[in-house]
Amino acid sequence: MNNLSDIDGLYRRLNVRADMLYEFVILYHNYIYSQHTYEAENCNMMEIHTLTYIDDQPGITATELSKIWHKSKSAISQTIKKLMNAGYVEKRYLENNEKTARLYTDLSLMTADEKIGLEAARVFQALTKGETVEESEHLLVAPKCLQSKVIDMIDEEIRRVQNGEEAYIGLKLNSLTDKKIMDKLAEASRAGVHVDMIVRGICCLIPGVPGETENIRVISIVGRFLEHSRIYIFGCGERTKYYIGSADFMTRNTVKRVEVAAPVYSEKLKKRIRGIFDLMLSDNKKARIEGSDGKYTYVKCEGEPVNSQERLYQEAYDRAASR
Repeated sequence: MNNLSDIDGLYRRLNVRADMLYEFVILYHNYIYSQHTYEAENCNMMEIHTLTYIDDQPGITATELSKIWHKSKSAISQTIKKLMNAGYVEKRYLENNEKTARLYTDLSLMTADEKIGLEAARVFQALTKGETVEESEHLLVAPKCLQSKVIDMIDEEIRRVQNGEEAYIGLKLNSLTDKKIMDKLAEASRAGVHVDMIVRGICCLIPGVPGETENIRVISIVGRFLEHSRIYIFGCGERTKYYIGSADFMTRNTVKRVEVAAPVYSEKLKKRIRGIFDLMLSDNKKARIEGSDGKYTYVKCEGEPVNSQERLYQEAYDRAASR
């Protein structure tokens, strides 16, 4: 009997504690999700703590927050959405994190060229002082010396064609909205310069307009990977200049923030970049061509099918496998 009495007493005590724990959980849950008076109005405790985590760790992801709170990503996303709607946080998609690296296509330059290295150092020194680079010899640096240098190189192609020489401009961008550059490209077209442009997104320059942009061709490639590289090509033959960079030809990039395009001096890399550019121009599976009415239609697949992204992916895979 004593044993049964002891067990019954233990059960009753545990039951009381379980009730107390349950009441605590309910009270804590209600407190966490109830409205309180904070500097950020109409936020509950969880939202305030989420703001604190974001402030302490800029760039923290929804996945990381869900692990901290031990909640589902969808629940955290709802919290973030509310904070975004209230104007407390801003959600951005990072271009250089591990996941987007599997989705984006991009180009980068590793170089020991001292001339480029010294100018790059000047860019970072200017940033630390809150200044901008006023002039550069090798790099194209916005906001002071990118747009102007691009226009100068377009002018050079115009002069070449007016002197009876071959001239060429090739551009690969995400978007084109800079009116000064667009006007200069139209001028180049009227002079007889052939212009090829691969513009994935917004293109405010209408190609193929007789007497204006009839020498400009614009295609857009949307495929498995997000096209993100920028390539600028000016000239023909041995005088061709190649640049890769971060700037689209939009005024927000060319004159309103710091952006850099680097020259490519290596003949091997020039050939590689031209190969990528020409392959994309030959795409007849994912490429759409913009007409003089501003509408896009798929490029007709005549001859061998060419999916430039899959072709480049396979080349990269084969190179890695052969090492």
